[in-house]
Amino acid sequence: MIDVIAALARWVQLVANLALLGSCLFLIITSTAKRTYSEVWIRRLECLFPWLAVSIPIGLLVILATTIVQVTGSANSLGKYEVWLELLGDTRVGQIWILRFSAAILLLLVILYLCNVSRARWRYAFCAVIAALPLVAGSLASHAAAEELSVTAVMPYALHLILTGVWFGALPAAILLILDKQNETKNKFEALKQFSSVALPTMLLIIFTGLVVADSIFDGYYAALVATSYGWFLSAKLFLLWPVNTI
Repeated sequence: MIDVIAALARWVQLVANLALLGSCLFLIITSTAKRTYSEVWIRRLECLFPWLAVSIPIGLLVILATTIVQVTGSANSLGKYEVWLELLGDTRVGQIWILRFSAAILLLLVILYLCNVSRARWRYAFCAVIAALPLVAGSLASHAAAEELSVTAVMPYALHLILTGVWFGALPAAILLILDKQNETKNKFEALKQFSSVALPTMLLIIFTGLVVADSIFDGYYAALVATSYGWFLSAKLFLLWPVNTI
């Protein structure tokens, strides 16, 4: 049960982070000189931003709590503050968690501030940069970083996450645009066409960086692609991305 809760928390905070990054980039890519950022679909999208932002630190807190239970073997440890302090201060996992949580709180504060200022392209660009920070910090806790904590080990995974945010994270914004009945079909087509021009090379880079990360993890033992759960997960992602990339 603890493993299920931990996995759910990881996915919730990751998807929320990707959605924030991708949505901001989608608004930047599809923006034009005539746009005033007053469309209904944009307002609906921005209403999701605070909820997405707050779910990231909450997810990280759940991850930390489940880690403590897994390490100590008892849920009673959650009531002992010294256990929390020991994990945060004396382990690399805890120190990386502090970086991730700090980046998530910074993102939340930025989102709350920008929701109260006038809409502008720079605002979405700034938000996208800040939204990338928790992903970069999260790459320090990746499988690749577990073997060697270095720039060459972490950078491919960090780029993989950011690129995934550019494509997958932009889907909520694209869906809201498509469902907006007040927006003309021509405007929708032009916006989606602009995004598609970026989406194709992004998907190719996602596949490339994913293969680089997988190669560093498996280190030549490619039988692990079918012998481990992570290998099956990676194979499934490539299987799904390839036909989408050819459409």
